[in-house]
Amino acid sequence: MNKFCSQCGTPIPQGAEFCPSCGAKLSAQVVHTPNHNEIKDSVSEQNDSLSTTQNQSMHLNNYVEDTGIGEMFFKTKGRLNRKRYVLRGCIISFIFMICTGIPSAMENTSLMAIGIILCIPLIISGTMLSIRRCHDLNHSGYYVLLMGTPVIGMIISLLLLFKKGTDGSNQYGPDPLGH
Repeated sequence: MNKFCSQCGTPIPQGAEFCPSCGAKLSAQVVHTPNHNEIKDSVSEQNDSLSTTQNQSMHLNNYVEDTGIGEMFFKTKGRLNRKRYVLRGCIISFIFMICTGIPSAMENTSLMAIGIILCIPLIISGTMLSIRRCHDLNHSGYYVLLMGTPVIGMIISLLLLFKKGTDGSNQYGPDPLGH
């Protein structure tokens, strides 16, 4: 008996943790064999869903790339590969330098206060990027809390920068590189 995804009805390969079509996490529940009408409904739902996400780029393994600023910098769900982590970190660092450097150079204390307030979303965004990078390494986002310690924080920062992410899907989602 073939197993099918309970979400979309796609046949599931043996030992898969995620549906190859919709990316749903497969649980230990019994997955039913859909009848002809259910398969037809599933295909039409998939076509409708694809038409609503035409502006999003999708890899073969159902990884959907981030398209907006909120998705790129302010979400903790999913995974983030090394390249995107470094590039987005550079953007945050550049904006941080502008927000703090210009008021400091002008020696204007009121502008410094405004610059510091503007840096709060940048710090939050950097933390969220690090959480998603931890997910790519198949670790909990709570590892980011260890980055506040002197030696361990430096080691974790280096791992986030240089360690290759988990090949294939892991518990946090599909592979952002499409493997």
